[in-house]
Amino acid sequence: MTDGEYWAVLKKEAAEGDVDAAWKLADAYADGYVERENGAWFYVRKNRSLAERWYRLVAKTRERDAVLGLASVQKNLRDALRLELKAWRMGIVAAANNIAMTYSMMGRADLCFKWLRRGYAIDPEGCAYHLALCFFVGYGTARNLKKALQFFDMVLNNHWECPDSMECAALFVKMVANGETARPPRRGRSIGSIRPTGAPDW
Repeated sequence: MTDGEYWAVLKKEAAEGDVDAAWKLADAYADGYVERENGAWFYVRKNRSLAERWYRLVAKTRERDAVLGLASVQKNLRDALRLELKAWRMGIVAAANNIAMTYSMMGRADLCFKWLRRGYAIDPEGCAYHLALCFFVGYGTARNLKKALQFFDMVLNNHWECPDSMECAALFVKMVANGETARPPRRGRSIGSIRPTGAPDW
């Protein structure tokens, strides 16, 4: 099945009420890519309104993790943070990384790093990549290339993160080896928006 055919089937199944398909569709519209079997993936056009529509449909089925999806497509950062904190109180550990990214976009590097550390203590896989970035550029903590490499290597060795982040982690390691640096995120952008030399634009 080609990527185009897979995408068409996914939309058809979601429209027919398949919750798993609806969730995959929401994630695809939110993230801009679709994950397939065996680690394969392909790009699709992001669409915030369609992502929110499908996340809300999934949430109605009492799939509690859908609250994080809803948070990710909110235009207002405070609305997103409210949903993310709700998810954390519900015991959804992955919310820590989302909270950190929202604080980062608010310009609160200190709270971004705090929440990444809090999340990493429970779920290393969900926070290692962004912790590596914090140490790489000195965001919310002192710059420490040794720790940055430790976290990047952890991501690469365990195959944590999405394909794009895996590729970026490898490129950041090369940057460290070449003595290259990167700047902290611009105002209104998260620590995750930092891109390494050689990475394709989003």
